[in-house]
Amino acid sequence: MKPLYLALFLAIPFSLNGAEPDRDSRSRTKTLNDTDYFFQVPDSREAWAKRCRSLRVQIMAAGGLWPMPTKSPIKTTVTAKIDRDSYTIQNVWFESRPGQIVTGSLFVPKDIQKLSSAQNGKIPGVLCPHGHWANGRFHETPAKEILNEMKIGAEERPDGAKYPVQAKCHQLAKMGCVVFLYDMVGYADNRPIQHREGFADPQAELWSMNWFGLQTYNSVRALDFLLGMPEVDATRIGVTGSSGGGTQTFILGAIDDRPTANFSAVMVGTRMQGGCVCENASWLRVGTGNVEMAGMFAPKPMGLTGANDWTIAIEKEGYPDLQKLYGMYEKTDLVKAKCWPEFGHNYNQVARDFMYNWFNKHLALGQQGPIKESAFVPVPPAELMIFPKGTAIPEGILSTQVLRESLIKEAQASLNPIRKAYTLGDAKPLEAFLDPLMEMAVGTPPNQKIVAQSGDGVITLTRPGTREFVRLKALNKSSMDGKGPVLLVAVSGQEYDGLLKGQLPKAAEKNQSKRVFVIEPFGFSKETQKRTQIGQAFAGYNWGYNRPIVAERARDIQTALVWAMQMGTKASLAGIGPGAVPLGLALAATPGLCERAELDFQGFRFQDLKTLEDERFLPGALRWGDLGALLARGLPKGSEVRGFSNLWMNP
Repeated sequence: MKPLYLALFLAIPFSLNGAEPDRDSRSRTKTLNDTDYFFQVPDSREAWAKRCRSLRVQIMAAGGLWPMPTKSPIKTTVTAKIDRDSYTIQNVWFESRPGQIVTGSLFVPKDIQKLSSAQNGKIPGVLCPHGHWANGRFHETPAKEILNEMKIGAEERPDGAKYPVQAKCHQLAKMGCVVFLYDMVGYADNRPIQHREGFADPQAELWSMNWFGLQTYNSVRALDFLLGMPEVDATRIGVTGSSGGGTQTFILGAIDDRPTANFSAVMVGTRMQGGCVCENASWLRVGTGNVEMAGMFAPKPMGLTGANDWTIAIEKEGYPDLQKLYGMYEKTDLVKAKCWPEFGHNYNQVARDFMYNWFNKHLALGQQGPIKESAFVPVPPAELMIFPKGTAIPEGILSTQVLRESLIKEAQASLNPIRKAYTLGDAKPLEAFLDPLMEMAVGTPPNQKIVAQSGDGVITLTRPGTREFVRLKALNKSSMDGKGPVLLVAVSGQEYDGLLKGQLPKAAEKNQSKRVFVIEPFGFSKETQKRTQIGQAFAGYNWGYNRPIVAERARDIQTALVWAMQMGTKASLAGIGPGAVPLGLALAATPGLCERAELDFQGFRFQDLKTLEDERFLPGALRWGDLGALLARGLPKGSEVRGFSNLWMNP
């Protein structure tokens, strides 16, 4: 028998009678330069803890780290050892995962026995991600800029002015810390992966493979390396970086509980959120921003600096919210932000001195303050090189393409135990894995009453607490009377746009037992169609701040399902082709609220998508288990699914 929804697609009227309502921020594409990244500080610690759990999954999922990969043993190779008066510098590298490397310089105080005996047997450790300074760990300031930095009071000495990245490591080592200055992916010795090449295509997006994830994982493993040193005190771990290194600082603090104090320079603010591909990824800042993510470190000590850049307003925008957040714990003294608007984007000595005093206090270094950076003997970049020019990369270190293949196998392996448990009748691992992802992608079902307005055969639903609208077009005479079961029909924007005006189909007219509505698809209007247009080479600059079209449509379906439930009935769902995809996503995000579903995917699978602009594109879909995992989580019993090969059950 021909299903009802196939007939419904034949003659859905184009006009919805009246102007489309404002869909708040969803009708405008957000960018990294938006200025509305304030966050609402919760009214309780419990609410904030719940929010942090959701945000942690969001950050990890954005980087392809949900769940966190199984960690391989760290085997360190030291290629050189440089001697200084009170510390040594070791050039080291190790594999963070098979084929991916971490490279850097390790600063170790010489008299560890004396230092540790005065500090409970161990000494503090500090991680230093360097940021996007030219050549990273090898950075040298040009001579003419050195003179200017000293002239304006940003630097006091030529050694610190020329080598500001090195300077903080030298000083912290003199203060009794083990310091690891490590390369960002594609910088200095960390090759052969290039910093901005190789992860911008559809398959990379579908598997959540990106520079942000590679770099964040390296930061986690750098912390593993530091904590693996027997002399390092696990209760006194600091992290400090500037610019892109500041991003890595607060991101590590957000997803890893082990750092005990951090200091992000010239990065956290309510304005520009991070300009590089390594600071962006699909899903990363949907509904959030740097200030809120930095706040996940609360109530541990956190220092911030601003300058005459996108962080210039940090003391007035962002910092007050963080103070309020720390106030919930009665620890406002553990967060401090200071801006020097007279200086440009920097981690100059003025800011570094602020950091030394912050860590001296909160890592219990025992130094007499106030502390100012002392002179040091810089190391020429050539001596810091782990793989000098002409040196072959060690065997086993993977190229970008081979590493990609390895990352896909890693992701597939992480799904195997979840799939096996489900096959054996245990759905809990699938729920624990997928539910937080659905909360991120679609949102949780509203727990307040949906506001419904009726008129001219249309019901407009407003999602509570937002200005988000979804419009339902009635397809039979009984649909507007407010009684009886509901059938919701999902279509795609292309299908909706292409349908002709005309009479309602006879099948719908005769179906008096159900109230039949077609859901106006998000992205239907000209204002929202641009949301499918990436506009740049990397999708993270779009979907890092905005839900993709398919997720917004699933969110509207979820709203309609909740409305039907509040009207006293469980709705049934129907969808075909592109319209079936957001329906499947909505089912996974809203399990238990649908009575029955009829879906015909017409052979669709996410892995077959060849363009980022496809309205069905869902970043991370393959890492999440494809359509099979979504349907395993949310498809009601007695439903009918066609045009789909369930590779979740039969990989």
